[in-house]
Amino acid sequence: MAKQVNLYEAKTQLSRRVDEAAARLPRHHRVPFDRLMIAQAMVEDLTLIGNDAVFPRYRGLRVLAA
Repeated sequence: MAKQVNLYEAKTQLSRRVDEAAARLPRHHRVPFDRLMIAQAMVEDLTLIGNDAVFPRYRGLRVLAA
């Protein structure tokens, strides 16, 4: 039998991990929304698409120039 997943709980856990990661980021970027995008990309192992010159300063962040 397939295990049931509580989507609310899964989203809450992911949000908590992203919030914690954003709090630990170096202060290269001061825009809160950008810091959350950076943290989410790092937590979920995603590539961030954008042209912000500050993004490459974050070690471990994959960036694709837009």
